[in-house]
Amino acid sequence: MDAYLDEVERDRSSMAALFEGPGRAVPDLVDEYARHLAGEGIRLRVAEHQGRQAGLFKLRSRQRGGAYTLEPHTDASAFRAMPHLSGFEIQRVSRCYSALACVKNVAGGELVCWNITPDEESSQSMSSGPDPRYPQEALARFDRITIPIRTGDIYLFDVGKIHAVGQRHDEESTRLVAQWNMGVLDDTTILRWV
Repeated sequence: MDAYLDEVERDRSSMAALFEGPGRAVPDLVDEYARHLAGEGIRLRVAEHQGRQAGLFKLRSRQRGGAYTLEPHTDASAFRAMPHLSGFEIQRVSRCYSALACVKNVAGGELVCWNITPDEESSQSMSSGPDPRYPQEALARFDRITIPIRTGDIYLFDVGKIHAVGQRHDEESTRLVAQWNMGVLDDTTILRWV
């Protein structure tokens, strides 16, 4: 955990520099969302451990080929199981969400979500292995939605639901997103972290 926190502190100014420039950068939109929540009596803040803050953003680019660039899966339990976050207050959040801002996307890379939030029993019956991936045949009976992702889009979804990233349409396509996670700590607090 200390290595993670040291890296966050070392890279914070570099990450901030990525979003400098004209227009409404991702940090500005997060600040605007925080002001909106504050009007509702809810505080959006960075998760902390012993006075040190978690990371704010990470950049992700998926290059894998196949039916999906990222296979159908859930993330809620994985977020809590990450060793570098084991002592953080995020262990107490009730629901986890991913927020993403698409920095670049030519074609493909859609967000695909199925209308199921598996519990432990259904997850074991539908998936394989300790890091569950869900095969197509197990998901066929559930409604699904496919959301095209374009450069400039910002989207938020419940990572407890089974979701995937659609395939790239060609080898030259790159989908780059800025990502952060959020979770409800209590009635008046939402945490964010990476």
